[in-house]
Amino acid sequence: MMVSNKNIKSSLFFILCSISLLSFYVEALAITPPKVDLNYFPGTYQEFVFKVTDTENLEVDLEGDLLNNAKKPFITEQGAGLYFVKVGLDIPVNLSPGSHSLDLLLGDKGKNEGEKSSSVSAKMKIRVPISFIVPYPNKYLKINGWNWDKNVVKGNPLHVAINVHSYGKEKIDKVSGKIIVKDMFEKNLIQEKTLSETSDINFGEDAEIEGLLMLPNDWPFGNYNVKAVLNYDGQEFDTQEYYFIYGDLLLEIVGVNPLEIGKGAIVPITIEVQNYWSEKVDFAAKVKVYDLNDNLIVEGVSSQGDVPPLRKGTIKLFLEGTDLKNGDYNLEVLLSYQGKETKKNFVLKVTDKKNEMEAGEEVLLNKEDENNNLLIISLVIIVVILILGIIYVLKKDQEGMSEI
Repeated sequence: MMVSNKNIKSSLFFILCSISLLSFYVEALAITPPKVDLNYFPGTYQEFVFKVTDTENLEVDLEGDLLNNAKKPFITEQGAGLYFVKVGLDIPVNLSPGSHSLDLLLGDKGKNEGEKSSSVSAKMKIRVPISFIVPYPNKYLKINGWNWDKNVVKGNPLHVAINVHSYGKEKIDKVSGKIIVKDMFEKNLIQEKTLSETSDINFGEDAEIEGLLMLPNDWPFGNYNVKAVLNYDGQEFDTQEYYFIYGDLLLEIVGVNPLEIGKGAIVPITIEVQNYWSEKVDFAAKVKVYDLNDNLIVEGVSSQGDVPPLRKGTIKLFLEGTDLKNGDYNLEVLLSYQGKETKKNFVLKVTDKKNEMEAGEEVLLNKEDENNNLLIISLVIIVVILILGIIYVLKKDQEGMSEI
């Protein structure tokens, strides 16, 4: 069967498009200012100018509940990817209390028709809000920002800071509240602590309240939820719940496998480690084997390893076991990480059993390395198949042409 040049070209085009997707990138526009926060002046007309750079063909759309009060954007192109966008807005008189906005959606349509681009690229649409708050008739308080310690080290307090803003016409006399910490999964109340107080907040003003909660030393390491309950002049509301990680820069030696080995030239030892820190920890392991009279018989050192945050991991090392005889030994395991050390002792039994690995055999990769190698091999196989497919199609086409 003869394959046409059209089919060959279609196949090659598909393959090239697939490869080009690997280098697809997204580039954002640069817009100044990125947002506009207004004071509410009903019945006024205001204009706003935005500078837009790094674009080939600017497009502008409008959204928001103030859309019907906006003038059509006026776009001025300056060349070299530079634009100025002017937008006019009539501020309505009768608006409901709360937030109102006119949103500019700025994007890049790419090259004009007829122009060619040597690369595949796209630019995001960016939302630029022009917004203001219509005051509430009485007292009204909202949270502007919330900061808390995402990682809490054992022995240190959890720090919470909340920024509040008054959106009501009436002055707020006092704001108070408390921090509540719960178990992340069971949602059980664990501890609560009173926040600081603030007073005399007028419309449009901010205030900061904060608190420190000392965590008990016997708390299990892990994830917890924290939220605040605020009260202002008799009105109470809850914040969202956020999580934080409680831990310590600590690696615990969970176990050693095996603890019964056979005499031999190469003795493999796997050490299981628990990480109680909120970040990955790099570490190395060292083992020493002593007889019952505390005489050092043999020792081994691992290569550098790492363990994920708040999870378990393993590391493998190998002992020269020629001098080991049948009997019990003291196995001392030492972990070294970020200037700290963790040590633990085990009873190691030596028998006539066959070891997992004998001298001269290839060292097995850990599971993570196996997965990485499998991925690389799979990608290589796919590329080879694609190349062979192209060669086959071209060869069949040449054979078909020779038969004509």
